[in-house]
Amino acid sequence: MADIRVDLIRKHLGKLISAFGKRHRPIPVVELFELYNQRDFRGMVGQMKRQMRIDFPIRVCYVNDPKFGPDGGVAWVDSLEQVPAFGSRGDGKHMPNMYLRRSALIEMPFPSLVFAMSHELSHLLLTSFRSDLYDNEEATDLLSILLGYGVYYAAGRIYSPKNFNDMFAFLGKPTYTSGYLSHEEIFFAEAIIRS
Repeated sequence: MADIRVDLIRKHLGKLISAFGKRHRPIPVVELFELYNQRDFRGMVGQMKRQMRIDFPIRVCYVNDPKFGPDGGVAWVDSLEQVPAFGSRGDGKHMPNMYLRRSALIEMPFPSLVFAMSHELSHLLLTSFRSDLYDNEEATDLLSILLGYGVYYAAGRIYSPKNFNDMFAFLGKPTYTSGYLSHEEIFFAEAIIRS
């Protein structure tokens, strides 16, 4: 069993709960899964923005070049200076970018992709609140959990590519880990949120 960073989780969740409240329920699967099956990834981001009450525009960009962006990055955001303060919609001309790597959109299972998107949207939400936690990866994961995406995180944290060729199974199936919290920390955070 992994060590749980109790103090870190309690400290970050305390700040997040005081800013965002505890009112959040798990996010329903049906609408997001329909969009995922239709390969409508912009639609998924739009649906998640509504669920997270993000009211400013975000430019969704698809990335084909494996050398562009962070090494191994599935999704990421930039232009954080373009994020308007929460409650203001901005001017519509300047907006942050959310990048989605096309290869990941093909390979990642549904829960892993939903959590990757919710993580990046949480960076934008923290930035719009002018929170000092906007660039803290653990706090960003915790905000995603607080906003109802914990089940996706727990289900999709460790995954294998969907299109893995079983012909090479004797070499071992590749697995990837996403996120910045262990399974134990996810469940510990969920317990605090539900208490």
